[in-house]
Amino acid sequence: MPISISLLGCGHPHLSDLLGVIASEPDLRLAAAWDADRSAIPGAIANYVVSDAERAIRRADAVVVSAATDQRPELCVRAARAGRPVLVEKPIARTAAEARALAREIARSRTPAMPALFLRELPALHRLQGVLKAGLLGRLSAASASYLHAGALDGSFSGPRSWMQDPARAGVGALGDLAIHLVDAFAALGDAPRLLAVSLDRDAAGRGDVGGSALGRWRDVPLTLRAS
Repeated sequence: MPISISLLGCGHPHLSDLLGVIASEPDLRLAAAWDADRSAIPGAIANYVVSDAERAIRRADAVVVSAATDQRPELCVRAARAGRPVLVEKPIARTAAEARALAREIARSRTPAMPALFLRELPALHRLQGVLKAGLLGRLSAASASYLHAGALDGSFSGPRSWMQDPARAGVGALGDLAIHLVDAFAALGDAPRLLAVSLDRDAAGRGDVGGSALGRWRDVPLTLRAS
């Protein structure tokens, strides 16, 4: 019997990818779609729209939370308390304090939950892990990585996705949204990095966040991360 999936939030760049996976996997089926902004729900899944998140949760065996970052903690908690496993877009909250509180609440519910950190699954990353373990690169002296997304320039962050450039709703902005992939990728290589300093690219009005940089250490060598 297929696993029923409900989408909590549809104004996210990965929505088409999620729908593609659900459509292509015979063991999955779409149960419901909800978004506080009805205009964010594409016409292709209009027949699955429900009026509130609770109804979407009840219809599902598991949920995908891809709503705006400021809505994710509440939606994750509601799904977890209902016993529905959760796949949640990153970052899971606007601040580290909110994220820690959410993690504690999900742990208390004993419901499986996972952030959508897909770089850890890249075959190239696993090959690099083997190269490092074999010592083929010799002694490391530094590490750096960048993750850039054209959404702020190509118009894909307009309309229902405009929240992604609003720090009040997106919280940590592009650095937190993208660099967390890099942090996770380094952790997948065997050691979690430590970030010691972070600088965000924001104008005086607090908007227009297009990324930032972070300095830290990984495997006792200097680490530089850049995301935008």
